[in-house]
Amino acid sequence: MGEHSYKLGQMILIVDDSKFNRAVLRDLLGHEYQILEADNGARAMEMIGMHRDELALVLLDLVMPEVD
Repeated sequence: MGEHSYKLGQMILIVDDSKFNRAVLRDLLGHEYQILEADNGARAMEMIGMHRDELALVLLDLVMPEVD
């Protein structure tokens, strides 16, 4: 996290099987939010369970491999 200090609710989970799409969103939002990434729906559900109270937003691709 380096020089950033994030507050509760300032975490965004980006869920997309495209590494490029995740990188674009991370570059756009990473200055103000702590970014978590998942490349499939199963991992996203796991991360939501672990960070439920810290997430401000979940951005997701609706059609993905494994779990939509």
